[in-house]
Amino acid sequence: MATGPGAFSAYVTHAIERQREQDRPGESVAWMQEKHGPVTEAELAVAEAERREIERWFDEHEAQADGREAA
Repeated sequence: MATGPGAFSAYVTHAIERQREQDRPGESVAWMQEKHGPVTEAELAVAEAERREIERWFDEHEAQADGREAA
């Protein structure tokens, strides 16, 4: 059986690393809210619109690279 740091199995090590990656954004948000106050609904809406725009941009460029039209 493959082992990672601390003699954990590679599977457990990977699962712990993955959970840590998923926890980081939440920790960042909590820190920012402590420092600057809670995120408003308007700010969330702006962030979601930006996320959708970025996703659209990547879809278009991926489609161009594949020689097809974006959905």
